[in-house]
Amino acid sequence: MDDTVEPRWLDREERQAWIALVSVLIRLPSALDAQLQRDAGISHFEYQVMVCLSESPGSTLRIGVLAILVEG
Repeated sequence: MDDTVEPRWLDREERQAWIALVSVLIRLPSALDAQLQRDAGISHFEYQVMVCLSESPGSTLRIGVLAILVEG
């Protein structure tokens, strides 16, 4: 007996929402980079590093911990 379940495909409304979300996810990183570069002269990655450091006690983190936080 075959117990595989066929996937339920998105309906029209769900598909439109999915396409809109994917579009934002694709465009957002470069838009953030461009604005941060223009406004502050830094990249989104550099901003993330500063956020992580500013929120840590003493504004310091071990480099391995910082790498994990920035990556994630």
